[in-house]
Amino acid sequence: DEDFYLRVRLDIADVSDADQIAVGFLKNGRPTDGLLDTYTDYAVLNVDNGAVNIETRLNAGSASVTATGTSMIDYTTTGDVVDLEVRVSKGGAVNFLIDGAEPSTDVTGFVFDDGDTVNAAFLFLSDLIGGDPTITLHEWESGYLSSRGPDNILDLED
Repeated sequence: DEDFYLRVRLDIADVSDADQIAVGFLKNGRPTDGLLDTYTDYAVLNVDNGAVNIETRLNAGSASVTATGTSMIDYTTTGDVVDLEVRVSKGGAVNFLIDGAEPSTDVTGFVFDDGDTVNAAFLFLSDLIGGDPTITLHEWESGYLSSRGPDNILDLED
């Protein structure tokens, strides 16, 4: 296998209505309720009421939620879009990027188990009954990092 990635460019009209907007990789199929805690293993960037968090879980253990210090704002102009990207090395090590840069929070220690099969995913849930975050997906890009060219490959370690 090769290093692979998922990058999503999106905007959110009302971040206060966004309870879960997760971009990343999940082990196995889609949960019936759309909640992250339905999965045993995942590594995602998750927007929760505007705050961008790194969320991971391995082997049905405790979920880890780490604040990145980055916040999204309500979409008002084309400059308010954000790129959320998750990269996985052939050894299972995960890196997170927000608008092309790693967050200041160091979370390079998360590694999927050898042999885990993961799927790219974009999950979203509204915060309230009747809430309407109005998410616009501008771009979805995924595949092998080698297909993007060497100047786009950052710090993946096995």
